[in-house]
Amino acid sequence: MSVAGDSLKINSEAAEGVPLPAEPNDAAGGLSWPSSAVAGWLVAGIATLYFAHWARPLLVPLVLSILVALTLAPAVRLLCSWHLPRTLAALLVVAASITAFAGATALLSEPAAQWMERAPRAVKRLERELRDIREPIEAASAATDKLINGNARSTPAPSPLAAGTSNALTTAIEETPSTIGALVATVFLVFLMLAHGERMLRKCVTLMPSLSAKKDLVSVTRDAQYELSRYLLTISLINIALGAATAAALHLIGIKDAILFGCVAALLNFAPYVGAVVTAALLLLAGFAEQSTLSGAIVAPGLFVALNIIEGQVVTPLLVGHRLELDPVLILLSLLVLGWLWGVAGLLIAVPLLAGMRVVAQRIDRSGRWAILLGDIRHEARLVAARAG
Repeated sequence: MSVAGDSLKINSEAAEGVPLPAEPNDAAGGLSWPSSAVAGWLVAGIATLYFAHWARPLLVPLVLSILVALTLAPAVRLLCSWHLPRTLAALLVVAASITAFAGATALLSEPAAQWMERAPRAVKRLERELRDIREPIEAASAATDKLINGNARSTPAPSPLAAGTSNALTTAIEETPSTIGALVATVFLVFLMLAHGERMLRKCVTLMPSLSAKKDLVSVTRDAQYELSRYLLTISLINIALGAATAAALHLIGIKDAILFGCVAALLNFAPYVGAVVTAALLLLAGFAEQSTLSGAIVAPGLFVALNIIEGQVVTPLLVGHRLELDPVLILLSLLVLGWLWGVAGLLIAVPLLAGMRVVAQRIDRSGRWAILLGDIRHEARLVAARAG
């Protein structure tokens, strides 16, 4: 049939009221996703979350050991360049790390214990300072209850600050044995990865079916390991510098245990946004414990917030650059999900793990879709320019 005949047939069917098939790119139809695909992805996501929560005692040490091993890998490579055996180099690096960690723990244990003794008094002082704000609100609430229900609340609500502090201490004491076990497992895994990681890579290379696949595996692994090691080491040094600057600033304004709070600031800075908020809250309590006025108490958290802004807006972009810039929405989502699944360890692991996923995506996903999803804005701009050209 000719084109004219087809046109006449379509016009006649339309005139008779016969529904015509929709165009594939009809804008009114929107995006169409197969229901089976949506259900499959939903089930896979729920199963993944359940498995991550159920396997927490295994996954947390494993992921943490991978990140620590990547951070310490440059030191092992340096010792190997001095003609030391790789096993000996890994043993020396792990031993030095354990010594540094044990020394810091011993140095900070006494100040931490003293601070925990002063914390309840600081909480009470904070509540007294906030009473002028709370009393009008409670009075208005009581008056509203009296008008609506005919009676007012006679018993004051318990202090959320004191209750939160007590619950945190109880949880920390209960989880101490499992935490020690996870740390021991992490140390052994870090040593094995540093000492035998190259051997495992060679075994994986031998399983590749062709020479090009072997070269691709070695290239991708080397590049991802180097990029992620450099990122983790840079971020660790930045956080240490932030902790040192925080300790120095607190010491200058007369805050006791400035080194303790500097270490807390350095550790919690691995969890962006959340770590800064928690550190500022702790410094607010420290300010109330050391100062007699409200204006004096907010100096300590104010100084930390200023240092954190300088670190986040100037230092980190200058040293890390846009090479591993992550999407802020994904950062918050990763913090929420892993914090919910794995607690404090998940908060500290979330952003380094997200950065590692982006490095791997940049190396193995040639289309670049996953890299764009994880925040590679430059790759997205290049892809749009290429499509427009």
